Amino acid sequence: MNRKIVMVAFGSLGDIYPLLAIAERLAKHCNVAFLANEYFKDHIVGRGIEFHSIGLIEHQLAARESEDSSGETKQGRKHRFENIIGKSFERTFEYIERQHTNGVDITVITHGNLSPATLACEKFNIPLIVTYYATSQIPHNGYDMDMYNEFHGRHSWLSKRILGPLEKLHRLFSFEVESELNEYRKQYGLAPIPSGFRRVIAKVFPKFLGCRSGVKVNLHIALLPAWFSDPVNRYFPHIEFAGFPFVTELQENPPELQEFLERHSNPIVFTPGTAVEDIQHLCREIIPICRKLGSPAILVSKHGRAAFEALKIPFDVPIQFIEHVNFEELLPKVRCLVHHGGIGTTAQAIRAGIPQIIRPRMYDQPINGLRVMMCGLGGSIPAQEFNADMFANILLHIESSNIHQERIRHFSDDVKRHNGAAACAKFIMNFIENKDSTNDAASANFAAHQL
Repeated sequence: MNRKIVMVAFGSLGDIYPLLAIAERLAKHCNVAFLANEYFKDHIVGRGIEFHSIGLIEHQLAARESEDSSGETKQGRKHRFENIIGKSFERTFEYIERQHTNGVDITVITHGNLSPATLACEKFNIPLIVTYYATSQIPHNGYDMDMYNEFHGRHSWLSKRILGPLEKLHRLFSFEVESELNEYRKQYGLAPIPSGFRRVIAKVFPKFLGCRSGVKVNLHIALLPAWFSDPVNRYFPHIEFAGFPFVTELQENPPELQEFLERHSNPIVFTPGTAVEDIQHLCREIIPICRKLGSPAILVSKHGRAAFEALKIPFDVPIQFIEHVNFEELLPKVRCLVHHGGIGTTAQAIRAGIPQIIRPRMYDQPINGLRVMMCGLGGSIPAQEFNADMFANILLHIESSNIHQERIRHFSDDVKRHNGAAACAKFIMNFIENKDSTNDAASANFAAHQL
């Protein structure tokens, strides 16, 4: 059969890697095409996977994260849509339309409710599989925020009974890029997304006034272990929880990093995230932390060279700067990982079996930090409260606690035993084979089990 799996990814490298890990696994047995911004071409082609560009490098670079243009602001969300997502719609739609017109039996796998793939899937009734990188991304999940507020003592009567429900209603009725998205829907002959109350009604009555409630998702997969998702995994039984997917790192760590590790053992690694530019606040705390704990430091930052070079590094604090590292190789050799709380970096630290201190700012990061604390894997300090004293107290407590050390080892062993990419690939192949009644059942089962 003329069959193809189409992966559509957008965002930062942390958004590309999970789907790339799954594509690596699927490509051993299926025809896989990977659609992403040209910026990520080398990462994909280097793994022998068919690549198609859906955006220019300058578009990707225009959407770096900073306090003024983060995804936590209305301006930042619009900016991200216009650059990373919006400019990918046309090429993505054209590619999927071409495959459909040529009679290719395709299944689309993507992430995010604004994926540029969804319009083509809706237009041509193409099977769609959506992956979720964090529990906070799951639609209609309000449990994470309630849990976060409870943990941090923010659930006063006013917050719980009035402000919280009002915030949820606001999210339900407001959609900041509604007009921009409807322009694309109009271009491709799709009904507009209804506004406000009409959108709520359309979710219950999809054909209300000719409005669709959204594209049909055939399979939902959370790229998380069930234990890291508790209790959300119990409230959404239709979602499969596959575990953390890890991509095979192609890049070896540079010689200067190895030389640094030979001279200065047990360092603390600091990383703000691949798309983050404004790291000055983090950098200011590195030297006080290292002095307080007597540790060397490694700063890993794609866009942080200028901030690093602005530091006045004293002779008694060894620090190494590097733009990108192979975390699988590096992390087992370090004392602690300090990071933004992205789910991919969180998973790397869990697998490595080391403590992690999260300095969250936006998106799923605060909830991921809470879950790390709940599992006994590390600590979480809000960016505005992050300082050397608090950091040192948390890390020294974790290092001296037998319970924390036992939990870190336990969950590290669990992540190493369970291959999230393989589990996800099985869910995908089972879905594809079951929807195709012409395939031999034994062949389908064999293909799925081989993954």
